[in-house]
Amino acid sequence: MSTRSLINQMKLDCQKPLRISTFLTVAVMTLAGCASAPPVRVGPSTPYPTESATTQRARNLEIQQQVLSLIPSSAIDTSTSKLPKIGENKRSLSPCVPYSGPQPSDSTAEPVHYSDTFTIVLTPGPAGENARAELDNKLGESYGWERVIYTHEHAPDFKEWRTQDEFVILISVTVTDQNQSTLLAVNVTSPCFIPEPPYGLGDKL
Repeated sequence: MSTRSLINQMKLDCQKPLRISTFLTVAVMTLAGCASAPPVRVGPSTPYPTESATTQRARNLEIQQQVLSLIPSSAIDTSTSKLPKIGENKRSLSPCVPYSGPQPSDSTAEPVHYSDTFTIVLTPGPAGENARAELDNKLGESYGWERVIYTHEHAPDFKEWRTQDEFVILISVTVTDQNQSTLLAVNVTSPCFIPEPPYGLGDKL
């Protein structure tokens, strides 16, 4: 299936109830402009902090831009211009697994997290391949983020990073069937938090 056909099909699928079973599906849905549907995130073992949802979104977009800035423009195919830009689409505040311990007596809001994804098309040949290979080293060296390494038999095929302020970055690569375009998708998810009014679970921003 070509990149264009894949995007068009996902645009149609946006109108249907879907079960998002893999991160790659989320990444491809982003190509079509669908709202992302990340899995429910498990929260910490301490009460959730109360945070501004707009601040969490701004930090999310900042991290996406930080990742994108490490990819040389020569490695980004011109067809990327047809895809949604960082921050172009609104995303919903998604649920966190409820913290089982005591919350402050005045806390009635549902804990949430904010997740967003951007996708680029890498250029064929050495430029795209080198950018993909060097991104891991650059992330650690430039920002001091922690790489999460899975060593079990069924380890995920995406790469995971965590920032000092507990945002999670998932980086995945897939190749389309027909024209062999290489798509690099970057998903960023905030820590769990109680949103300050007027925002709450399910709100888009």
